[in-house]
Amino acid sequence: MDNDDSTIIRGHPRHARHQGVLRPFDAGWALDGVGVLDHASPGFLLYMFGASPKWRQAVFLTIGIGVLPNPLEFLMRCNGDAPEIQQWTGVQHEVAQALMVMSPRQIVSAALVEIPDGLAGCLARLGSQPMRHAGDYLRLVGLLTATDAETKLRAKTLLQLDRMDADLISAALELDPVALIPGILRRVKDCLEARRLNQRLAAIRLVCSTATDEALRQSLEDRAANFRSHDFAQAWLEKADRPPVVCAALDEHPDFEAITPAKAASIGKQHMNCLGSRADRLVNGTWGAWLWKPGPLFVTVTKCEEGPLLSGIYAPGNREVSREHARLLKDILRPLGVICFTRCDPVDEVRLLTLGRFVDDEFEEFGFD
Repeated sequence: MDNDDSTIIRGHPRHARHQGVLRPFDAGWALDGVGVLDHASPGFLLYMFGASPKWRQAVFLTIGIGVLPNPLEFLMRCNGDAPEIQQWTGVQHEVAQALMVMSPRQIVSAALVEIPDGLAGCLARLGSQPMRHAGDYLRLVGLLTATDAETKLRAKTLLQLDRMDADLISAALELDPVALIPGILRRVKDCLEARRLNQRLAAIRLVCSTATDEALRQSLEDRAANFRSHDFAQAWLEKADRPPVVCAALDEHPDFEAITPAKAASIGKQHMNCLGSRADRLVNGTWGAWLWKPGPLFVTVTKCEEGPLLSGIYAPGNREVSREHARLLKDILRPLGVICFTRCDPVDEVRLLTLGRFVDDEFEEFGFD
């Protein structure tokens, strides 16, 4: 304990209670620990319910880091010597009595020996309820006592928030270092959202040559005030200039120009089609579009297990493509390894039966036509 806190706890009056209503809590692990202390020192639970949020958090921290199963060192730091009573219930009684006369700072100091920078502020921002798991307090202490540069940055970002909970601690530990910005952490909120943003950042790096760490961080900072992960990803998607390969043969052919999301809007506007709205499909790795320059015509290919499959041929302005041009293009695509299907025409004699509509008056009353 610090010199200012090296006080013999025995015989001191109880630490001042918070003035107000009793506030129960429902985290099972915390109730279990407080229950042990209340059994050894009846009235501890009621005292806990009426205590200030900061005092409660100091006790939750003490229980969470595992003081109760091994309380002797804690009591040594509280009282300056070993407990006089060696029976287990008596030791737990001394722990409960010590806690009730200590300030939050004294409790944390006795539990940890040294109080990490920022921990007192974190406990104050946690409110009156314990975090979901005892391990959350261990993670918080570990985060604040780390010495490596990246974890220090995670702790610094977390400490700049005006609120604290287990989800934010998880998010701070999970986030890609480039996204460790207070405004982003505040919006991400939990571990699940942090992982989702990490996946989007990984995808952006994969498909955008301009997505350096510096560019991504600047983009995140610009959007921090009103950050939405989907909008952030969509904005970068429109800059994608190296989507996954769907058909390498078309990418390399001089008569075909691969359409990337970065080009889609301008090419779509030039040729009056909806390519600009297909940016998401152009980077999913299973669908691609190319401009056949001699046409000009647009070719779309779907990547299948059996090989690349021609899934569409389109003219500028979505005009109809002549059968002659379609057959010509398929003859070019097949040697490049693209699977092309052509519909078979019906037999001429049978085709004659479908040219007009045959109606037999005898069946009209039954609704046949």
